[in-house]
Amino acid sequence: MYSSSSSPSQAGRRVTLPSEHKRIYLDAMQFSKSTNWNHLQIASELERRYGHRVPSMTVYFWVTGRSNPLGHWNVFNLEPSRQLAYILGVMRGDGIRTSYRPQGKEEIRLWVKDKDFASHFNTAVAHVLEKRPNKIRREIRADKDGAMFFHVRYSSVQLAEFLDRDFDSLKPFVEAHPADYIQGFFDSDGGSSIDRSRGRLYLKLAASNTNLQTLGYVRDLMLQGFGIRSSIRIDREPGYSVVVYHRVVTKRKRTYLLEISRQDSVRAFFNLVGFSIQRKQCVLEDGFRLIDTHGRRQAAMLWPSLYEKIGRRWRRRVDAGRGGMLGLRC
Repeated sequence: MYSSSSSPSQAGRRVTLPSEHKRIYLDAMQFSKSTNWNHLQIASELERRYGHRVPSMTVYFWVTGRSNPLGHWNVFNLEPSRQLAYILGVMRGDGIRTSYRPQGKEEIRLWVKDKDFASHFNTAVAHVLEKRPNKIRREIRADKDGAMFFHVRYSSVQLAEFLDRDFDSLKPFVEAHPADYIQGFFDSDGGSSIDRSRGRLYLKLAASNTNLQTLGYVRDLMLQGFGIRSSIRIDREPGYSVVVYHRVVTKRKRTYLLEISRQDSVRAFFNLVGFSIQRKQCVLEDGFRLIDTHGRRQAAMLWPSLYEKIGRRWRRRVDAGRGGMLGLRC
């Protein structure tokens, strides 16, 4: 009988890996829909293509719907969508691909501090896999500040293998919905900030990544699709240390920074792309509302009434509230 295992051999005979087993099944189903072949002919073609025998009765049970070897592997129709483009963007940044051997299990994961980010990613993956969203797990780091993290976790061989493709083959899925891809990437690796150094309020966007090609592609995508101008520069050389999830990590690769500083481009990003993470989107919303209502000089003076600077970052004050005399909605 046709078998599936994670071991390359068993009792001297070839045993099919789960991922190859899946491809054989999908090929069989495709042959049954696109040709007039019967199960004997399909079995013969599968043997020619994969180099080992697939019993014709197994193929018969597959094409007649009497069995499905994929079980819980979350098989879905792969087609461009906003959700898939968003996932691709996240996976160029914070997203994690994990393989578990010898189980043959492939997972897509996200582990972040922002609940709205985790929720948006969770909904997107569930939509692509055509299933109900998984429960987001809350995890508290066992360190001095006990920070809360939100963990999204999905098992899908098909989606994992799709994400492993050469990026050139993924570009049609990105370019069908470029705003969602850019949003996913900036949710992961980007942020919004302000500049008051010249007595006026200016808004800025930046994304950090070690892959220069990834940043170059995002830069070109923003310019061609939305007229958003940006620049790339070296941020840090290898060997510097950062705190990642409360652990000190020494970076071995050069880090590059993609920056958007032209105010018309920042506004275009805000209107056409945006963040799914509220704290990042609110910096832009608050900033533009102050500028449009009061001008850049007075906006710079009013900014500290809404945000306090902690370290190098501005954090919205708890007592800033919603609405009020400044007319802000965040």
